[in-house]
Amino acid sequence: MYSNVKGTGFTWGSQLTFYDASGKELAAIKQTEVATLYPKYEVTKDGKPWAECKKENKLGASKKEMTLDIPGNNDYKITGDRLAWHLEITRTETGKKAGEVHKKYGIRDNYTVKVEDGESDLDILLCAILIDQVYHDRDE
Repeated sequence: MYSNVKGTGFTWGSQLTFYDASGKELAAIKQTEVATLYPKYEVTKDGKPWAECKKENKLGASKKEMTLDIPGNNDYKITGDRLAWHLEITRTETGKKAGEVHKKYGIRDNYTVKVEDGESDLDILLCAILIDQVYHDRDE
């Protein structure tokens, strides 16, 4: 279903684009607030604005939280442990779990992503990429 994720190398803020096997753009993530402790991201799907995401937790060793704000009553709430290695994605309207993201130890960032039945693979994958951008973008 997803063939490629490309990032831009020399931009102010992160920009990532998802493509299918034929090269069609499926979704894109663009960082819109860069020089801040609470970065903000805009997400487009099929070339149209789809959602916004901003880190919500306080600085320090607190539980990690952010919301993927989608117009209407279909937001995703992302919560996780202090290191943002084990996170759960829930639907804010129903409280139902939509997916999980677990970071694995290694030289490079590696994740396991679980998508619950009835949820969009692309939506949960976008949440996983946002988690990496917000909490682990500077990990090397």
